Amino acid sequence: GVFSAVFALTVPHLQGPVNDIAGVLSPSEKESIESFLLNTEQSSQLQIAVLIVKSLEGESLEDYSMSVVESWKLGSKEKDSGALLFISIDDRKIRIETGYGLEAYLTDAVCAKIIRPVIAPAFRNRGYGSGILDGVKAMAGYALKDESLMHHAEQAAPDRDMGLQLFVIILIVIYVLFSRASGRRLWWLPLLWLTSGSSVH
Repeated sequence: GVFSAVFALTVPHLQGPVNDIAGVLSPSEKESIESFLLNTEQSSQLQIAVLIVKSLEGESLEDYSMSVVESWKLGSKEKDSGALLFISIDDRKIRIETGYGLEAYLTDAVCAKIIRPVIAPAFRNRGYGSGILDGVKAMAGYALKDESLMHHAEQAAPDRDMGLQLFVIILIVIYVLFSRASGRRLWWLPLLWLTSGSSVH
């Protein structure tokens, strides 16, 4: 509608640490994430904000998230220690945008390490609250070199991935046994399953 078209070109007002325009978080999930982010900001001057939109409405992910960061002016002016966790639900896009002061800590490689194994697996199961909380904890951990938070992020990833890997291995074993018993080659089936669900960035 008209609202969507206008929203695609504008940046919403900063309403606190968590801006859930898409309405995917429960009140308790939002409160947990906000509580962590406010405590982090008070103790360290690290300001992380979360923005969740339903759709980019055709906007470029990079351009839009950059315009949000520029508009919201996150972090202290001196240190430029702000970061944005941006999520577009319908587009299945996740991006971490950082201020100059955090670029050495939240590098592209680190951000990929946070998004792919920590946030994305939770999102595939619609666990938006847990995925975002784990994600912002990981962001704070790497930005502040806080090993307890980094450890939390490192632990979150293997647990989720291990279950997925185990399931895939069992699936492949079943198909191998079945293909031997029937004399047919069915290797493409597990490979097809492996490639599905990988569209979350």
